[in-house]
Amino acid sequence: QVDRYDRKLAYVWKDDEDINLTLVQEGAAGVWFFDGSRGRYARELLRAAEQARIDHKGLWGACPLARFDPTDSLVTGPAQ
Repeated sequence: QVDRYDRKLAYVWKDDEDINLTLVQEGAAGVWFFDGSRGRYARELLRAAEQARIDHKGLWGACPLARFDPTDSLVTGPAQ
């Protein structure tokens, strides 16, 4: 699948590692559901994003005004 900007949307794996999940766990990526459609790994991704936010990892620590809303684009506000 692609989004409205023609970007590929995919789950990425390297061996047994879910790269998407790893990026979300580290706060290097947020969760967004294309057209509101929750995929196969939605539950794990949402849990990981919430925990990264609680732990102030990655973008959640660098951008305290970041907003967690998987139905909308990630808005981080200014970095501090």
